[in-house]
Amino acid sequence: SYDLNIAMIIETNCNYSGCHDGSSSVPGIFFDYDGIKPFLNDGTFEDEVVSIRSMPPSYADGPKTLTQDELDLVICWIAEGYPEN
Repeated sequence: SYDLNIAMIIETNCNYSGCHDGSSSVPGIFFDYDGIKPFLNDGTFEDEVVSIRSMPPSYADGPKTLTQDELDLVICWIAEGYPEN
């Protein structure tokens, strides 16, 4: 679920200064499930993170790739329909 497995991945890889934290022009504020939900609903999250693998970007100030374990958790979460908790 988001609360048990995904929130920490998002916090570490997406929601840091200059990225999806509201401090820049990057769309989305990923502080919580509600902030990321529009990107789940429209398929953007899955496209960017799993299909294209452009997130996190190579130019990021934070991590530049997901670990295989993180990616596997995200793929499982997507397959389960993005449960929150």
